[in-house]
Amino acid sequence: MHRRLAVALILSCLSFAPAWAEPKAELIGTYRWEVEAKWFGGISGLELASDGRRFYAVSDRGSLLLGEFERDDDVLNSVHLIARVRLKQSKNDPLTGRFRDAEGIALRDDGSFCISFEHTHRTGCYAFAGAPPVILPEHPDFKRLHENSTLEALAVDGQNRLLTIPENAPTPTGPFPAYRWENGAW
Repeated sequence: MHRRLAVALILSCLSFAPAWAEPKAELIGTYRWEVEAKWFGGISGLELASDGRRFYAVSDRGSLLLGEFERDDDVLNSVHLIARVRLKQSKNDPLTGRFRDAEGIALRDDGSFCISFEHTHRTGCYAFAGAPPVILPEHPDFKRLHENSTLEALAVDGQNRLLTIPENAPTPTGPFPAYRWENGAW
């Protein structure tokens, strides 16, 4: 039986204001994306290509979704799914069980991308969709992170370095860390 799951994509834009003023977000529309398939849902990471149309999304069910947004100006009219690719482990087998819980995705300058995962916390970098990942070494702090509250977000900075933050701090009293991948280490 197929489950009907939906993801609401909410678009907003920042209003123009003087440099000294705080920017304000304004809701300009919503769009509900539905796909009737067991594998659809739990989308936890979305990365938009520089053209503002193509996207990469990851789910906590081990899928990489490639698609395009159709827009009229800033208003999203539809989402076209181009491909669904099952994420793989480094041995080239599809991810299964708790190993497939993808959370964040970041596109790199060379067209490759990296994905962060919960439960078995790690970051894998993929040369292309469908490729096995190169798993980055862990930071010692990662061992103290709660199983379902690990590397939640992933981004690339202006120098093409990966940045990640956990969902929760490693200890109840903080501090709340941010990690940067540089020269082979976090």
